[in-house]
Amino acid sequence: MAVVAVALRLWARRLMKAEIWVDDWTAVVALLLATGFFTVVIVWLHQGFGHHFEILPKDYITTFGRNFFTGEILYFLTIGVVKCSILAFYWRLFRASIRVPCCILGAVTICWEIAVLLITVFQCTPISGFWNKDIPAKCLNTKYFFLANSVPNIVTDLALLLLPVPYIWRLHATTSQKIALAGTFMLGGFITVISIVRLTIIAKLDTTSPDVDYNSASLVSWSLAESNMAIVAACLPSLRPILSLIISGEPDPPVRGSRGKAYGRSWTRGQPSATFQPLGQPTTPSDSQRNFMSLPDAAYGFSGIQQLHGIAGTDSRGRKNDDQEDIEMQTAGRRARDGIEVRTEVTVHSTKSNEG
Repeated sequence: MAVVAVALRLWARRLMKAEIWVDDWTAVVALLLATGFFTVVIVWLHQGFGHHFEILPKDYITTFGRNFFTGEILYFLTIGVVKCSILAFYWRLFRASIRVPCCILGAVTICWEIAVLLITVFQCTPISGFWNKDIPAKCLNTKYFFLANSVPNIVTDLALLLLPVPYIWRLHATTSQKIALAGTFMLGGFITVISIVRLTIIAKLDTTSPDVDYNSASLVSWSLAESNMAIVAACLPSLRPILSLIISGEPDPPVRGSRGKAYGRSWTRGQPSATFQPLGQPTTPSDSQRNFMSLPDAAYGFSGIQQLHGIAGTDSRGRKNDDQEDIEMQTAGRRARDGIEVRTEVTVHSTKSNEG
């Protein structure tokens, strides 16, 4: 499912003729790490993983330790990279106001990732003492270590789920559209459920038992499920163009008003289009241009910087050009004045020139 999700994500970007960005590349890296973890578990199964020690070879304890050690590292790397991919997606999707919380949550995630990896690698002194029981080694309590890193993992998962909600609610869209968008992001909540299930398994895990291979089978299985399904959840919000292609036959269908009139596509050949703007909003370039950006435009077309350049009439280096561009913005609103309803339509023509 993770392979299919990442493949569909890249296909969606191709459908929108958009460049592969940081969030897409990190999703690919997370898939490679998860595939490595999956491969380790498959090989481990053929070596006897999940059986009782009494029916396994005597030297299997070394095989168990090496596979468990490698699986730990790949699991933590996968989860950390997936979180970074989600944060990069938020960074590209929303306007600049989300960048501060993204940086804070990203710093917490990266620090947590580094700390967990260092503890994982050096949980035994010497390191080889984790899998080689013939040498004297001083090791951490595995159960307490897993409990200590699972709680921050669940907390950051919840923070990632809730982070985009207030920014979605500020979009110029109907309530039903906002709920639908928020629901798309909240689909990743089942990953938090898997993390909680994994935490309960860790709490019941008896690491002092000599039959640790049999006892840890559930923990490894749920860790594998969590790492792969986290990739699926991270890719779900990016698959809107494919859903639109299935429903309407077009990856980027026209935006329609309340009377069914098409107002243009969110992106057509890289050009910005009109989005709905309520009456009475500020018309200064810095404010109105940011409000022009709708969620589908930012998520599936180009970045906010490119949108700003397209509207302001500047190239990638910030220089003004001479071409003409008409941006038509039609906004329908109802106002009550002296008991009479007045319907207002506004058309704004913006001309680029050397004089600005």
